[in-house]
Amino acid sequence: MRISPGNFTAACITMVVLVAMSIYLMSTVADGVAAILTTNGIQQDFEESERPMPQPLNSVRHPILNDSKTIPTLKQPRLVFLKTHKTASSTVTSVLQRYGYLKDLSFLMPKCGHILDTYHHFDVSKVQGLSSKSARERETLFNFLTNHARYSRTDMDGVFHEARYVTILRDPVTQFESMFYYFEMFKYLPAGKNSLGGFFEDPENNFKLMRRKKMQFTEKRMHNQQLFDLGIDLNDMDDPSTIDGKIGRLQDELDLVMITEYFDESMVLLSKLMHWSLDDLRYISRGARQPGFREPLTDDVRAQIRSWNSADVKLYERFNRTFWGKVKGYGPSFEEDLKTFRKLQLDLSDTCRDVRKDDVTDRRVVKARLKEEAPKWCSVFFMDDVHFTAIIRKRMKMKGLPLYDTCDQR
Repeated sequence: MRISPGNFTAACITMVVLVAMSIYLMSTVADGVAAILTTNGIQQDFEESERPMPQPLNSVRHPILNDSKTIPTLKQPRLVFLKTHKTASSTVTSVLQRYGYLKDLSFLMPKCGHILDTYHHFDVSKVQGLSSKSARERETLFNFLTNHARYSRTDMDGVFHEARYVTILRDPVTQFESMFYYFEMFKYLPAGKNSLGGFFEDPENNFKLMRRKKMQFTEKRMHNQQLFDLGIDLNDMDDPSTIDGKIGRLQDELDLVMITEYFDESMVLLSKLMHWSLDDLRYISRGARQPGFREPLTDDVRAQIRSWNSADVKLYERFNRTFWGKVKGYGPSFEEDLKTFRKLQLDLSDTCRDVRKDDVTDRRVVKARLKEEAPKWCSVFFMDDVHFTAIIRKRMKMKGLPLYDTCDQR
């Protein structure tokens, strides 16, 4: 077929216009990346619609990527991180989301908000756009699940084939005390009883009272919360055989259970599990409580917390034991790698964080602040999981990936 000179000229002009538009769009996206990563302090009122959508940084020289010894491959290990309440899981989530965002990996994101569901089990049917055929054939589209979701192995395996499963646990005594005050549950107790000691004068009736007054936080919480997050229903918490069976299955099914009290050690174990550099796992702590917003616990109150959360105590004690088996299995370089990681942490804090200007406006938690003279790359370490969820969700929408339907949740 012969092309006339007029048609050829028109085609050439069209091509030039398309190339020019592509260059303009790439420039605009790069400006968006710079805007996110060079901001000296991430605002808490971040809105998805008010910021440009950052793009993958693998073509941009950036200190975080240049420091990383982990090279993305076509077959990245998939990771399901099972968040638990008041265990430093938000700090872990921020690390995972930063890693996946900078490497341009894929996440299953909530369609609305920043959690999938903390009340009901993960439900594969809520992954919008994931056909039943793809679920059967296990055509996995996602590298990560990082937002709050109650553990349901069968449904999760329908979306995340051959994934590594990781969670984090905390001593139930300190976890319960932290949750009690973080969610300010003392407000819903009778006058003169608004403390942990007051709660444990009559825990059964006080629990019922709190559930009536503040169902959002107590309908399914404040009683063996960590095991609830991992799939056990509230009505089964007092059945020893059900609890023992569930803990045994978790030991078989989970690849790593991190321990809050040994957080740095846990991060080193995570680096080996995922074949990531220790540089990739650097973090700024999230949600650490202010010293004045804690209740000194007597031995009696500690014993009462353990009794009230006896299923969580069993869970924690089992995995606290197996944790040290993981450390032993790591190999002889563990202590040296731990020392290296802690040195990286000190360097990060010295370079980026201004401890003199920590934000204490929320009486519950201390929020780290960026040094005014910090390098521009530091900003991304101060983004929390709410901020990362917003920008990652935008990217997943642009990629056409399914979202988890959360918009009708109460």
